[in-house]
Amino acid sequence: LVSEQARNDLVKILEKIISSNEEEEGLSPIKDACRKALPKSKRHHALSINEIEQALNLLDKYPLAKDGIPRIIHFASHLSHDEYVASDDALISEIHHNLSTWLIKNNFENPSFSRHELLPSPEPRLFIVVEESMTKGLLGGSNQEQFSVQAWLVPNFPCVILNREITERIYKADEYYVLNLSYLFSIYGDEIPSCISNNILEKIKETEVDGAMHTTNLALLFEELKELLSLFLSEAILLLTEEDPNNEQFEIGRLAIELFLPERLLCSSDVDKWIVYDVIQKNEYSLGATFKVLLHNLARFTKRQAKRSRIEAKKAQPRNTLQESLWKVNWRLAMDKLQTPLSSNEFVLINTDSDLDKDSLQSKLEGKIGVVLGQIPQRDDVLKSIIAKAGIPIVLWTRYDGLEVDHSSEMHELICIMPLIDLPERVFNKRREAIVNKQLVSHLGHHLAVLWDDPNRFPPSDDNLKFPA
Repeated sequence: LVSEQARNDLVKILEKIISSNEEEEGLSPIKDACRKALPKSKRHHALSINEIEQALNLLDKYPLAKDGIPRIIHFASHLSHDEYVASDDALISEIHHNLSTWLIKNNFENPSFSRHELLPSPEPRLFIVVEESMTKGLLGGSNQEQFSVQAWLVPNFPCVILNREITERIYKADEYYVLNLSYLFSIYGDEIPSCISNNILEKIKETEVDGAMHTTNLALLFEELKELLSLFLSEAILLLTEEDPNNEQFEIGRLAIELFLPERLLCSSDVDKWIVYDVIQKNEYSLGATFKVLLHNLARFTKRQAKRSRIEAKKAQPRNTLQESLWKVNWRLAMDKLQTPLSSNEFVLINTDSDLDKDSLQSKLEGKIGVVLGQIPQRDDVLKSIIAKAGIPIVLWTRYDGLEVDHSSEMHELICIMPLIDLPERVFNKRREAIVNKQLVSHLGHHLAVLWDDPNRFPPSDDNLKFPA
């Protein structure tokens, strides 16, 4: 893609950059330029570079960028704009001149980065998957349940997805980041504020291999997930700020978070109410009132079943297949209704004990695309039944147990007054209203949750989770 002579000339320039400073400092702009030149989903590999040839070999693995220009050219261009390489120091100025001359000589004076690469995305999405750890009970002699977390950032994700092929195209084009905290720690490793416990930081650092973190190997207690979530969020904001051509601080309210949770956490926990921290700006946020948070049932999106005996798994297979089919059929019905408010015969309101009769409930749920779940006893059990057995893709519920306020009419309005596609936005606004206006604890916005199980929205494929992609 570039001649051997051009490559050798570039190596000489890179060697001068390294020799002009301490080796680690001189290598820093090379690592950063290489990271920016790689596909988004592969950029974390550049953080473990410790020599020139390693950087060039990494660029050779993904030779052409989307614009058809060799990545080694993009690398050289990013390097020429690096603060250190473009400084006024006489020696560095000579190196910068040589690098610019090299670019001109190879007919790529100004690589044309695509508009999609440079402009901040209108719909960035942070996908977070929480699942029960396979190392449960093995760490530190603890018998408490432990969880593992994986995270991906997709800077430009469509608001409405008509089919799964759209999602697959995004991932095949490597238009996503694998978040493992390597980038965050490479910049702020020694400056992480005290809101993140030393215990968590030490666990994360123990996963480091050749400069890259392997956070998927972590097994954490449930109460520790909040801090890990804060770190993933901070790394996402850091990357989205970098995507802005003006390098302006990313407007956090534009980020949507898609949380994939095990079924029982979905029902019993209030993850979307957590207070999380941006360790860069040193701000704290109420998760659901700062970001549009959509909950997903992890069991629907992964082929890996919960731990069970082989006989149990075999018996469950036909039932799981039927539930999956029902869920996808119901979502297709929902797709036809996204641009209009739901009518009362398209969703079920469950708000009294009489609504909980098992036989009548099952018949009510047939052919429905949504459920509104009010202040009822045994809410978690009912929610689990709705999600697992009825294949309902959209559920709106309140976690409030007080009897002095009835939220049912307010929830009815949320789902019926405006187009269905705006429901996540309306839930977000209601949550924000409760926090910003410091409303009473009984305000619906403090307790509102929404399940939005669109089968066409899923994280990038993973060998362990086996997402459909």
